[in-house]
Amino acid sequence: MEKSDEQIHKICVRNITKSLMEDANLKYTQIFKKIEEVNIDEVILATEEIPICSTILDKHNWSLLTTQRLITKKEGTILETDIETANNLKYGDFKGYQDKEITMGKVETSDGEELEYFIETGKTSMVMVQGVKTRIQIQNRI
Repeated sequence: MEKSDEQIHKICVRNITKSLMEDANLKYTQIFKKIEEVNIDEVILATEEIPICSTILDKHNWSLLTTQRLITKKEGTILETDIETANNLKYGDFKGYQDKEITMGKVETSDGEELEYFIETGKTSMVMVQGVKTRIQIQNRI
């Protein structure tokens, strides 16, 4: 049975929250626990689309996961994919992350391309990792 965007949002946020340590410091990362508008000028959400989580470094470098898409702006270039047809490739490089605040995750798009997304390192990393992982798992179960 097809899940609604509201159901997808609820499942993803629940899994993110369960995996996040209480003392995680969300410096660049945000969880959209309520259904709300995202404050990124370049993003226009579809009618039913709901933001799930994001990592925003600055106006030229950010990633946003919604119930329908994964969107990344890296060095000023925006790329996106329909998250329903994506597959996980990599959750980031966490070896020696103490020196880095950000790593890159990667999904494979339906046309075989790769799309990177920003992940804040440390305890906060579970937000984007679990968000993307859960969203892809939901689609694979349908």
